[in-house]
Amino acid sequence: MPISIIEINNLHFSYDNKDEILKGINLSLDLRPTAIIGQNGAGKTTFVKLLKGLLRPSQGRIMLNGLDTESLSVAQLAKNIGLIFQNPNDQIFKNTVIDEVMFGILQVNKKIPKHLAKSTALDALKMVRLDHLSNLNPYDLSLSDRKLISIASIIAMDTQIIIFDEPTIAQDFTGKLLIQNIIKSLSAQGKLVISILHDMDFVADCFERVVVFSKGTVILDGPTKSVFAQKNLLLDVYLEQPHIMQLAQELKMDDNVLNVDEFINNFKNNNYSGGSKMKKALLIIDYVYDFIADDGNLTCGKPGQALEQNIINLIKTFQQNGDFVIEVSDNHDESDVYNKERTMFPLHCFDQKGCKLYGEVDNAIDKNQNYLKINKNRYSAFYGTALDLKLKERNVNELHLVGVCTDICILHTAIDAYNLGYKIVVHENGVASFNPAGHEYALSHFKNVLGAEVIS
Repeated sequence: MPISIIEINNLHFSYDNKDEILKGINLSLDLRPTAIIGQNGAGKTTFVKLLKGLLRPSQGRIMLNGLDTESLSVAQLAKNIGLIFQNPNDQIFKNTVIDEVMFGILQVNKKIPKHLAKSTALDALKMVRLDHLSNLNPYDLSLSDRKLISIASIIAMDTQIIIFDEPTIAQDFTGKLLIQNIIKSLSAQGKLVISILHDMDFVADCFERVVVFSKGTVILDGPTKSVFAQKNLLLDVYLEQPHIMQLAQELKMDDNVLNVDEFINNFKNNNYSGGSKMKKALLIIDYVYDFIADDGNLTCGKPGQALEQNIINLIKTFQQNGDFVIEVSDNHDESDVYNKERTMFPLHCFDQKGCKLYGEVDNAIDKNQNYLKINKNRYSAFYGTALDLKLKERNVNELHLVGVCTDICILHTAIDAYNLGYKIVVHENGVASFNPAGHEYALSHFKNVLGAEVIS
């Protein structure tokens, strides 16, 4: 468990002894960089002023490294806690940038030589990339530069705890990135970084922990991703999730993502397209009684029967992953004299017995919304059926093929799938044929002509 730097116990505060601003706050702050968020008036700024000693609790106590801050003066607290004001104009008062940044150093360490204080100040200005402006008047610079000067002033004091109040105010993208890197650098040095923020994207990029204030109480506290996942609770207190997380949810991604890198990785790894995650489907082709049973009308016999457990295992895997299981089988009309298969093969799959899935395969399928049955009367599962439409409705782009016969119905289905743009995976231990040579030819064709993945 992380070691607490600050312990807050039953903290209350009011300005007029009537309306409480803070109402019984209990928090342990460790070295994790922590963002404090909440709407205006939630008590955030009052809270950090209490940490800094600029205000004193009405009730409760704040412990800093085991010491009650009630017993410490503001000057003593200043050696441990640095506060960067929201408005730099409330903080800056010296006539030159270098004097402004040196001021805090000289206050917390009265014995430091001036040349060493100046060197430390210049190092801090280098961190904010303003060392070349050290001799200018801060008020001749932009608001964004003054904000960076106020940050440098606190960094230079080398306090154990640094509190930022709205650090991204007046900053463009480059400025925000600079401050983000500063926060990460300070945290890496073993400093506790706390920040009040309204910029949720910046919070997501920088902070490991988020504390949500509302009406003087803490309503959420935890790892950043966990807190931002509480969409409805955040909306109740008029806060939004980071924009990248909102986009991920609109795209129905499985995981909450906090930044662009996570978004891109999630998108690539899970293959999203058209606003939702692309899915896989297991096509069980012609694994029915007439093709598999010993007394089936057009049976593969033992080679087909040997596939049963492998197909059942695949069904279980697909169902557990929330992917689709699709049963595709011949279903012929024995009176249809125009069906070409009637003249090439014995009559098959024309009655209920012949069209039933073989063995325990039927019992293994959970026939829920992710199950589909397609009847066909040609070799390809796509020809004359709604299979392509059904797959597209379900955002399926990857087909896993099992069943029989490898060199007839599975091959023709794979060719049509290839022409329709599907990724094809053939499970070698899930396909068979009554023609061993044809079986081997088809496996080669899948791989070398259709670019399919053949899994052994």
